Amino acid sequence: MKRAVECPRRNNMKYLFIVKRSGDMLHEKALVAHIIRVCVSMHVNYDIVVTETFMQEESIVKLKTAALKDEPLRIIVCGTKETLHFTINGFLNDTGQNIEIGYLPYDGVYDVFSTFKEVNANTVWNVENLMYGDAVDMDAVKVNNRYCIATVNAGVDATYALLRSWIYSFLPHLSHKHWAARFITFFLEYTALLTGIPNKSVTMLLNGYEQITSNYLFFVFTNTRTYGAGYTCAADAESDDGQLNMYLMHRIPFWNMPRALKGYRSADVMKSSFMNENNLHVARRIVKADVTFDVSVDICLDGNVYMHTASLSIEVIPAALRFILPNFSIETSTSFNISRLGSVVQ
Repeated sequence: MKRAVECPRRNNMKYLFIVKRSGDMLHEKALVAHIIRVCVSMHVNYDIVVTETFMQEESIVKLKTAALKDEPLRIIVCGTKETLHFTINGFLNDTGQNIEIGYLPYDGVYDVFSTFKEVNANTVWNVENLMYGDAVDMDAVKVNNRYCIATVNAGVDATYALLRSWIYSFLPHLSHKHWAARFITFFLEYTALLTGIPNKSVTMLLNGYEQITSNYLFFVFTNTRTYGAGYTCAADAESDDGQLNMYLMHRIPFWNMPRALKGYRSADVMKSSFMNENNLHVARRIVKADVTFDVSVDICLDGNVYMHTASLSIEVIPAALRFILPNFSIETSTSFNISRLGSVVQ
């Protein structure tokens, strides 16, 4: 993996903070105040934008990057993976601009960056870590006319993610550790599995020459090791090698589906006794894929963003992103607990 790239001197760099609106207004205001204190103490040029809806990030970033065309820009996203998704789609069409991006997730989940040891070793980041951090090259994935960071998946796990997102939009204050949340998870998992009973067909053309036609329970294209609810489907994936891994679970009897998902979520999919060549198709070193379904289906990008389509054009864009790794060697004046906002995102 390529190591850190030297970033421009910070007094020449503009910082843009995208802060997603949260249900905890007091803590959100405390986060903004904390960002201001840090920026003032570092004597940097900064701007803070609090967004109400996810679509706002894309339009705001387009405007800001256009206004700062010739200046190095560091964008730090405070929010959810949806916030991050729409932010990168605001600037990735312009690959000539010097933009680095950092991420402070409200839920404390960094699964889209799980190939970096710095992410796995430390679960709590703060503003100072990212402002003093250096950037590494990271691939992006273009899906039709959208960009994502790590994963593209369809089938029962995408259906589960979509149902879960819909349910929690009505219960924004429900903690994921609450007994009711665990019951909801159990109920949604088996509801999603029921959608895998009907026969569904997909045709894939990988790298322009390898064709796969199969019934499927689910499939994923990924360049990260974990995604969604902790699925560890690609233990050897790298985020900067210009390639994707693909896992397709063939359609199986309903009574075997829970066992299949359990194996899929294991630390190493291929060591699971149920994951064999009869049930699972694996392809690696994919740079481009064309996918066609027999009917329109729900597609999940990076675990939280959805599209409904009958075809996909997937392409790896090497080194399209410069992702800021946290610098834990610095002494921070204060540690702001951003995870308090995790269960109250509006």
